[in-house]
Amino acid sequence: MNTHSPGPWHISRLATPEYAPEFGIYAEGHRRDLAQVVGPNSAADARLIAAAPELLTALTALVARPPFDNTKETSALRRDAKRAAYAAIAAATED
Repeated sequence: MNTHSPGPWHISRLATPEYAPEFGIYAEGHRRDLAQVVGPNSAADARLIAAAPELLTALTALVARPPFDNTKETSALRRDAKRAAYAAIAAATED
């Protein structure tokens, strides 16, 4: 599996005219943006891209849980994984 730049990723607004908003996605310690996002949906697209590491972590945790094991430990792990997934979804979609 390929590795990606570790999160968290952040959004910066780049200096562009109002009619063409542009955002940069960066990770701590990197000298350059990981991505640049432009266009009419650039703010929403930038949020989604910046949330990618947290979304991947949350989804990986969810699918790693045994579906039919109802022990207290597994239930707590499943609950924590769902909370992480909801938080990542919120980060990707909120204004």
